[in-house]
Amino acid sequence: MASCSIQTPSRWPHDWTPTILIIDDDALSRRILETRLRAMGCRVAQAVNGRDGLAQARQMRPDLIVVDWMMPELDGPEFCAVLKADDSMNITYVIMLTAKGETASLVEAFQAGADDYLAKPYEPDVLMARIAAGLQTRALQRRVEEMNAQLRHVNDRLLTHQQRLEDDLNHAAAFVRAMLPTPGPVAAGLTIAWRFTPSLRVGGDLFTVQPITAHLVGLYIMDLSGHGVGAALRAVSLSTMLQAGWRSPQVASEAIGLGWRTSDPAHILSHLERMLPAGDDGEHVTIWLGVWDRRSGTVTYASAGHPAPILIRVDGALERLGSPSLPLGFWSIPRAARNASVTLAEGDRLILFSDGLFDTFNEQGVPWGRERLEAACVRTRQCALDDALTAIVQDAQDWQQDERFRDDMAILGLHAERMAL
Repeated sequence: MASCSIQTPSRWPHDWTPTILIIDDDALSRRILETRLRAMGCRVAQAVNGRDGLAQARQMRPDLIVVDWMMPELDGPEFCAVLKADDSMNITYVIMLTAKGETASLVEAFQAGADDYLAKPYEPDVLMARIAAGLQTRALQRRVEEMNAQLRHVNDRLLTHQQRLEDDLNHAAAFVRAMLPTPGPVAAGLTIAWRFTPSLRVGGDLFTVQPITAHLVGLYIMDLSGHGVGAALRAVSLSTMLQAGWRSPQVASEAIGLGWRTSDPAHILSHLERMLPAGDDGEHVTIWLGVWDRRSGTVTYASAGHPAPILIRVDGALERLGSPSLPLGFWSIPRAARNASVTLAEGDRLILFSDGLFDTFNEQGVPWGRERLEAACVRTRQCALDDALTAIVQDAQDWQQDERFRDDMAILGLHAERMAL
């Protein structure tokens, strides 16, 4: 018998010792092959028949199996069929040896699941070369398995990280919503309702209605450029600053570091102009700020770049509360903001909103626009305030045929029920 010239291959990882199972009822054939394989640097196990071989394969999970065709209890094709049906072992490389050299036997061997086939008598060097090729295939499979395991590990870490981000975003969204006013009566004679839908989990639109004194109620709506967490954090910071000032016992006169000593909207916006210059990347703030005196029904207000709120009179007349202006920080020299005022009568309704509500488009690219928004506000004036807001938002969604808005969307409604004496 010719000596084997196959040396220990360097084609598989140096830290890997291949495991090979020999299944053959011929003890001499097993012993000769084992000797050559051990010289090749492999771990070797033997089995005397197919059933014994199957039991050992399940226990040791070999990298490669050399199995004879003709064996008692379970022959080669039967062994292959059972092995390859097991998902945990179906990638094991199998070389089948047989004295049958006809084409039908070759087809049967491959149909049973053999990966390679060698007819007896065979040259030992040829068998060793086939085994080396099979181990190279197994080495590639192992590399793929390792890479898949690494990918699964990375994916698990990414999923964990994503879940943490989701939790953080949920907490952030809950925190932002907690800053919004409670729907219903907010002060004697004034009821509010609102709808708020950020384009992402959190957004840069915020609003509030907040009692300042026994007779004054502050209200504002703001829109910070951008979307997501960054815009939300800036909006929360500004909102917290405004509300902290209003909560001062002396109507913001004790608001340390805020720079204003009054509840006057124009005065506050003038100070915000100095505090919040526009960013180099175009970040900016639009805001409409008002104070309602429930004794007189007068709303004093000032605006910086924000869409003018809509006042719907009890008789259906419509007024816009504001005129075009630039967002905060867009003047190189801070502007001197000016107040305007309007008086609310019983039954009047004030609607504040961000541009994400009306700046939405249908399939033809036509915007819903302010005119349709105003028409919806007038049409729903006799509905309950909460129902009216639902209908207005639904009109915008129907126009764009999508429940989600491409920009942060906020709408705040105030209904004057009666004036204080």
